[in-house]
Amino acid sequence: MPAAEWPARLRDLYAGHVPGEKLLAGTDPGELMITGARVPRPGRWPRSGKSG
Repeated sequence: MPAAEWPARLRDLYAGHVPGEKLLAGTDPGELMITGARVPRPGRWPRSGKSG
């Protein structure tokens, strides 16, 4: 996927998800760095300090 398409793809993927949607809203698309094709799905974010 071309880098220019990632911001819209990520906004669609994380619509209504906290913190994903909030993080994307505050991210300048020009500074978005795509490092790989793996994107965590909503609800799969690691939780610091919690097990399970």
